[in-house]
Amino acid sequence: MWHSCLVFADFHPKTFPIETIEALTTTWKSKGIATHGKHSFALEVNFESTPLSLHENGMRFVAKAGEKPLYESVYYSTGGGFIHEENALQETHHTPAVPYPFETASALLAHCKERSLHACLLANELALHPQEEIDGYVEALWRTMQEGMQRGMGQEGVLPAPTALARRAHTLHKALQNPNPKASALMVQMDWVNLFAMAVSEENANGGRVVTAPTNGACGIVPAVLMYIHKFIEPLNADTLLRFFLVSSAIGGLFKRNASISGAEVGCQGEVGVASMALARNDAPARVSLDQVVEAMRQTGKDMNPKYRETSCGGLAVVL
Repeated sequence: MWHSCLVFADFHPKTFPIETIEALTTTWKSKGIATHGKHSFALEVNFESTPLSLHENGMRFVAKAGEKPLYESVYYSTGGGFIHEENALQETHHTPAVPYPFETASALLAHCKERSLHACLLANELALHPQEEIDGYVEALWRTMQEGMQRGMGQEGVLPAPTALARRAHTLHKALQNPNPKASALMVQMDWVNLFAMAVSEENANGGRVVTAPTNGACGIVPAVLMYIHKFIEPLNADTLLRFFLVSSAIGGLFKRNASISGAEVGCQGEVGVASMALARNDAPARVSLDQVVEAMRQTGKDMNPKYRETSCGGLAVVL
């Protein structure tokens, strides 16, 4: 809960000095109150079993002075780090004009008859942002992923949650410095991938800085595969990273637009499933189209019992 106070203390996720989080939140917890400049405040969180009207993952914020309400607003987290105020979520949004518009995978593939997939996607981005800004953004994504892995592998202790889970990435990292000579090469490879994913995921659980890829819950998958390629197969250069993020973002966008990447809305398939899909490659003729996969996921999520999605209405969230 105390990590949630950071945003109310006017700290921004992209710029907050990560190394000070633990000391600051520990101080707030010991005092039972958070501070921002000369002001202090307490945070009370109440979970409701019935979701708000516009999305399963919503939260009503009420600011009070004593018992007197000062401000109230509703916000929705729709997946992938996208936060919308209630009124803004109901507004009609106009899609910016791009040279190769697409709402479905089949429409995107149709454009590829004219130019390569990478060229089409880059042309769309260049219609919205200069090349320097795109390159800087891709570099920032990769840097943040690497920094999250390094922090995760270097930290020990217990994660801040009622489950009091011990961090595992640090121990696994030490073990991989001198791997068991009897272990198969495949298992060692998987251990490295698991290590990278675990390190980032533990940073997310600790309130650290991660890349929503496509979500916080699935934030370790894409960095893990990229880092394994970078470390053991071939160093990733700026052009390779640009191509990857262009394509993976397009795939994530198709799922978000036509189904969902919100675990609260469609379950884990919208997070881990989409992250895995963004990394997948299939050179053989597809018997099932990507659009059909997206629609199947949408229908499955719609039919799924809310208790089995990331809604805090079932599982350990209730048992604990």
